[in-house]
Amino acid sequence: MSITFRVTLIIVSILSAGYTFRKIRKSQMLISGAIYWLFLSIGFIILSAFPQIAIVGAHILGIISPANFVFLIVLFIIIIKLFTLSIDISILKTKLTLLIEEYAIRTFEQERKAEESIKLMSKYK
Repeated sequence: MSITFRVTLIIVSILSAGYTFRKIRKSQMLISGAIYWLFLSIGFIILSAFPQIAIVGAHILGIISPANFVFLIVLFIIIIKLFTLSIDISILKTKLTLLIEEYAIRTFEQERKAEESIKLMSKYK
């Protein structure tokens, strides 16, 4: 890996970690979600500080350039994150559907009880 690529990776990782901490302080991000981004930033800093890791990883996988190995790792990590976000969205959609159904049933029952009360009151007038 070239020194320019390594320095860029370190700078972007530090900026990313700083931005994540800022979002946590402003309560715009949950700590559980921020942990992923912080570990990713730390991993990139370690990878750029010790390029031998990328060189060995590229050699093991038969990739010519260690920079391509880093890009491959980033792509793999993004795909994993996308998959977990898809699972989270599916779970939230299911919960939302159940919540809407429960709300509709309760609203219907309240309206039915109100109509019955009005009918009973009109009988006794």
